[in-house]
Amino acid sequence: NWSAIKLGSAIGANWTFDFEGGVSDNLWTTSSAHGLSLDDVVMFTNSGGGDTGYSVNIPYYVVNVPSTTTVQLSASLGNRITEGDANSDGNWSAIQI
Repeated sequence: NWSAIKLGSAIGANWTFDFEGGVSDNLWTTSSAHGLSLDDVVMFTNSGGGDTGYSVNIPYYVVNVPSTTTVQLSASLGNRITEGDANSDGNWSAIQI
């Protein structure tokens, strides 16, 4: 028998990635408050394209929370910010795990 687990609930809405040139480089912004704190773990469930430095179904750790609608992420706990390589083309979706 197989069992299913719920990984998490959706956080924020319409996530976009700013590679550089904004208020802060490598910054994720969502259109509604995300409620995240340092060391929380998130995973993107849908790619809006553009940046290839981030992927869906990979856990990322919150390493900086500049505001209620922005975060910077790392691929490993306590590590430096994961750098992207381009702005996102569209909206991404994320869950907290």
